[in-house]
Amino acid sequence: MRKFHSIYTLIFFFAYLEIYSQNIRIDYFVESGEKVYRNYLITNERESIWKYLSEDALVQEDHLENEYLYKNYDDNMLYKTDGIFNQKIYLADSLNQIKWTLTNETRIILGKKCQSARAIFRGRSYTAWYAPSIHVSNGPWKLGGLPGLILEAQTDDKLFKYYASELDENYTKGMDIPDIKSEHFISWSEFKDKFKSVVNNYLKSVRASGVIDDDSNFKIRILAPEIIYSKVQDKEGITY
Repeated sequence: MRKFHSIYTLIFFFAYLEIYSQNIRIDYFVESGEKVYRNYLITNERESIWKYLSEDALVQEDHLENEYLYKNYDDNMLYKTDGIFNQKIYLADSLNQIKWTLTNETRIILGKKCQSARAIFRGRSYTAWYAPSIHVSNGPWKLGGLPGLILEAQTDDKLFKYYASELDENYTKGMDIPDIKSEHFISWSEFKDKFKSVVNNYLKSVRASGVIDDDSNFKIRILAPEIIYSKVQDKEGITY
């Protein structure tokens, strides 16, 4: 009797593990300023990968080919490739407990009843639509933390928008997990300091080059979801 009990316990354990790690794939359109990309998210309750969908790209960006954002929920961390001008950066960030405010608004996205939520995350205000019937607290890019999968999100200034175009709740293939141990990752605090330093050095070099005169009305604006250095990211950027 004890032998059968052990067998049933093992069967239950592996069945639970299979359900717990069931992969879901969502393809998204990503609007960034005037550009539109395609990205995909493969996720389960333990980890996820967010990558550029190069084979179906609306805008071909070679520099995005090897970029990724990997979330590990066991460690409460995300690992991301990023860039500052032409410098490639490996960033280790927390999963960021975004403080969402749930609303009563609903709509249907890809056949799923979704509810809306609002939040401010690193300088931008978001409205997100999540599906409570999909029990994965994840979403595109760094977004997540809602009681369901985020299928659509947009900033109030309409500079950034993510919206799902395809959903596969029984994705049978695995996910391509990056080898994070092979790279040197910096923290979010270090990334912010480096971002400001690189931008300031670039501005100094442009001014010192003499190619910009007083009448040029030269502008620099860096478009990124997170506001790190407001003088080059807000409104029209910096003019000199």
